[in-house]
Amino acid sequence: MSDKELLSNLGFEEMTIPEQRLYDGKVFPLVVRPLVEKNNEEWCKTVSENKKVMEDLIHKYGSILFKGFPMEDPAKFDKFAGTCTTKTYSDLMNEKTHTDCIFRP
Repeated sequence: MSDKELLSNLGFEEMTIPEQRLYDGKVFPLVVRPLVEKNNEEWCKTVSENKKVMEDLIHKYGSILFKGFPMEDPAKFDKFAGTCTTKTYSDLMNEKTHTDCIFRP
């Protein structure tokens, strides 16, 4: 299954932004937006139920930037970001793949 199909099955759509760059033939960061309307709790559930898929995408692309999701404040963002991976920040820092989570309303 292609990444586009995989993302679509989860309710995401890949998009591009001017700041993206190509590294080893892959875009960085992977930028996704919602294909369907869900609240923050529903997105957390979707991502939580698909942690392995999310971790594989983070590892493949180095980072995922979520645009247009219902996270109006840092607390909602933290909850959502925490569902994306089972790894701790220290685990991620010790791997080749480096990810950062930044909240920008």
